[in-house]
Amino acid sequence: MNILIVEDHEPYSNTLCRLITEKMGADCFVASTIEDALGITKITRIDITLLALSLPVTKGSKELMPLQEVIASIPLFPPPVIVVTDREDNDGLIEIDCYRNWAQNFITKDALRDGLGKFKGAELIKEITKSYWRNVLPDQSLKPIHELAEATSA
Repeated sequence: MNILIVEDHEPYSNTLCRLITEKMGADCFVASTIEDALGITKITRIDITLLALSLPVTKGSKELMPLQEVIASIPLFPPPVIVVTDREDNDGLIEIDCYRNWAQNFITKDALRDGLGKFKGAELIKEITKSYWRNVLPDQSLKPIHELAEATSA
């Protein structure tokens, strides 16, 4: 199993990668930008993507990508894409926007860390890839959005 971590905070991504390797026996790939992550997906089959919402525009840049651009990139990655964040989202609008863009789960960094401590192997995979979007989104047709995303990523 190949897991892609898209996170620019190197100590966090390295620790997360080590835990994932130990708990899941997975191979771990780390990218600090969307561009680098998409490059990895072109040469490696990725089974799960863990995507942070606060990412730099370019590697080493202090300028962050706008939140909506990061969210819009979700359909460019092979599913499942798990959004991992420490952003405040008390009203749930960021989470809903992620699900509208085909994220399979939206979890906090703390919840992911707790899950890594609590579960192992297949149980951990099931826990982090839970798909809540069908229960969260209002009943509406998202098919045109997904088709558009697939057409633009091809």
